[in-house]
Amino acid sequence: MCIAVLLELDSQLYVAMRKLHNAFEKYEELSIYAHQVTVGIQRLKTCEPRLLELPVNDMVMSTGIKTPETGLTFVDVSNKFEDFNTYNIMTELSSTLNPLTISL
Repeated sequence: MCIAVLLELDSQLYVAMRKLHNAFEKYEELSIYAHQVTVGIQRLKTCEPRLLELPVNDMVMSTGIKTPETGLTFVDVSNKFEDFNTYNIMTELSSTLNPLTISL
């Protein structure tokens, strides 16, 4: 799930948000919205390190996670038990999107 979210953030959401930002920047009276889009992107970027954490076994980690298809560098989660029982990063990502949707 985290891999799909990362790929969609990069290929869809960030692209759309940059286009929206550029459209807002054309008009001075809409510059506040351009700033809010910029802040929204920055907030989403803070979630990316936790999206890159995958629960993998130690054998895989000793050889490294090869990801040529995605170009992403994944790391092992710091606490596998927490990751198996929760989707905290998805909740965090959702709550990161909420201020942007409200402000726009």
